[in-house]
Amino acid sequence: AAAGPKIEAPLLRGAASTRRAGSPAGLAAAGAHQPAPGGGHYWPQKLGGPSSSNAVTFAASANFSAPAWIWPNVHDDCSGFFSTLIDADMNVYINAGGWDSAQGEQIRKLDADGQVLWTFGRPSVAVGAAPALYGDSLFVFLRDPLNGHCMELFSLALSTGIVEWSRRYPEYRWSGEEPSILVDNGTVFFGAARNVPVGTDTIIAVSSSNGDLMWEYEADEIMWNFKPSTPGDGTVVFASSCGAVYRLGRNGELLWRAGNHHNLTFCTPGGGALGPNGVFYAEYREVPMLGPTPEAPGTMWQGGPTDTLDAYRVSDGSLLWRRHLPYRAAQYPAVGYLGPNGPLAVVAPLGDNPNAPSDNADDAAMLKLVGGSLRNMVVAMDAATGETLWTWEDDGWYISSYGAGEALPHAPVDGAASCWPDAQ
Repeated sequence: AAAGPKIEAPLLRGAASTRRAGSPAGLAAAGAHQPAPGGGHYWPQKLGGPSSSNAVTFAASANFSAPAWIWPNVHDDCSGFFSTLIDADMNVYINAGGWDSAQGEQIRKLDADGQVLWTFGRPSVAVGAAPALYGDSLFVFLRDPLNGHCMELFSLALSTGIVEWSRRYPEYRWSGEEPSILVDNGTVFFGAARNVPVGTDTIIAVSSSNGDLMWEYEADEIMWNFKPSTPGDGTVVFASSCGAVYRLGRNGELLWRAGNHHNLTFCTPGGGALGPNGVFYAEYREVPMLGPTPEAPGTMWQGGPTDTLDAYRVSDGSLLWRRHLPYRAAQYPAVGYLGPNGPLAVVAPLGDNPNAPSDNADDAAMLKLVGGSLRNMVVAMDAATGETLWTWEDDGWYISSYGAGEALPHAPVDGAASCWPDAQ
């Protein structure tokens, strides 16, 4: 891929250069790569694109013996990572950093050889949602933790990182989870919290040309790690954390709603994905989220009677099929073809959620309540019928929070851990 001009924002002068390592057969292989589908970007948004299906139509490298290159994280930026994006020229966009640092959280553009081309950020400000590539622009939400998490949307020129326009939305509050921007058909969709302390309950649509408000819709459910889907016709489809599904029209009107009502309850970090067959798949469980204690396992572990995958026809919201799932259903599914000649499948990751950091005695007591270990599974189902195609189950694991020692390097700087990974 051709490298553009080297541009360095004033906030991050002297950024370390990238160190190449191992075989060049990875992302930056040998100067030639398959064109991005439809002439667009390879990975423009979190979960892959407007359908949020995680499906790809191109082959990635199968050689993982060594990295093609390494970006040295010299500032030890450990917070704020969202989905990495890849544009049509194989440039990579990452964000990292601490909002309370001098430079704040940063968006960095790296070329196909791992060289930093430009950075963007603001002091003491955090990235508030997974960014999105659209045309020749990158859309980024910043939030100000020192000013009520006020939200500001930026449109950046891909070539330079220069701000094309920005717009503040003081009437909306950041949702407190890890939401994503959806951009399609000249519209930017994002979520905010209005009637709940955390999570998305309000969906907003603004113009991708200048950020002008087009419409808003206030839902009666909580969405978590909000990432809606669109069939490309100006409508938007999304699922709540408890399995309710909505389709909104071009003007924000409700076209249909499916599923039960849960009175703004938070159940899981699950959601939905749109397939190329015009079917929307929602993965969920209808049990309020409750963490484990040494006395009770809570609802983040073990399967239950409401662990479900639903398939809805997008055109009218009719339920096509429903599958009960064997383990905790709490993630966004993927929809795509299993190989060049394979069937269209919906793939559901299942299993237990990492818990908050705890001491060894509490870990042992909590794991004993669920049989001594935690479980994970992946189930692939026929997208038309819900019939199981295959399953894969991981070995049981025994640490309820996260990798041993992960908190130790950051504890002196970050203090006590207050956040841990979702199942997603």
